Amino acid sequence: MFLNTKNISIFFFVVSLCLLFFTVINFSSCPDGKRIVDSDSGIKEEFSVEVSSITSLPDFKSKIKEEVVTNNISGIDIPILIDDYVRKKFYHDTSYQSSCENWLLVFLDGIFPQYFLTVSLNTDDIMQSSFAACNQQSIIFQDIVKDYGFEYGSVGFSAVKFQHFANAVKVKDRWYFFDPNLEPRYNRSDPDIFDAVVAVDKEVLESMYRHKINENIVSLEYLKPGSIYLKEINKFPARTGVLIQNITAFISWYGWIISLFLSIFFLYFSRKKYY
Repeated sequence: MFLNTKNISIFFFVVSLCLLFFTVINFSSCPDGKRIVDSDSGIKEEFSVEVSSITSLPDFKSKIKEEVVTNNISGIDIPILIDDYVRKKFYHDTSYQSSCENWLLVFLDGIFPQYFLTVSLNTDDIMQSSFAACNQQSIIFQDIVKDYGFEYGSVGFSAVKFQHFANAVKVKDRWYFFDPNLEPRYNRSDPDIFDAVVAVDKEVLESMYRHKINENIVSLEYLKPGSIYLKEINKFPARTGVLIQNITAFISWYGWIISLFLSIFFLYFSRKKYY
């Protein structure tokens, strides 16, 4: 019979060798590190090389906490300060997991590119780069805001030429809007802005995002009622994505050990049958 314990053992042994091969090959091709911007020349954003050089989330939080305590900052001014720091930390782009970090994820991304599986979603991983997309910057923003006891949520933009991800923070029963990625220009201490955004008030949105509209980065043309909405209140916005990345990372690094163990396990039972 083909499917006996000995053949199963051989199968897992071959799988173990293949997984080990891919792990070694991809690890050997690792770059020196994430992309770090060492000069803000020509960058039209509220970017700071000094702030961006902080690649540890605990250190980033400590820097913000120090300013909060030193200047006795409270209320809505705390999320505004956090928004300032996230704007300065990241340049508008996307950071990805490389094959040397998670080769299985990169392989799956090649099969299912529509899911953007390799976009970094872990906070520590995001912090290693000077570049982050809207959802990545929001993950960092929300992770810091929650430390101060604020309710927070994700603000989704769903329209042609305006697929976007921003944030909301609740202070004294009012929601406030924050978008560290596209850096809109508005009074961040005005809760009426949040109401106008989710109501898809195009006049307000145009005044906020005029600089990005002029650069042809976003368009308000296809926005309609319901295109902008508050969601996932007090919830990490990428739970499923992080779970997939953690599982595939584990398999990328240790899958060969598990397969080797299974090979030995079935080999043991195949020999036991003859005694």
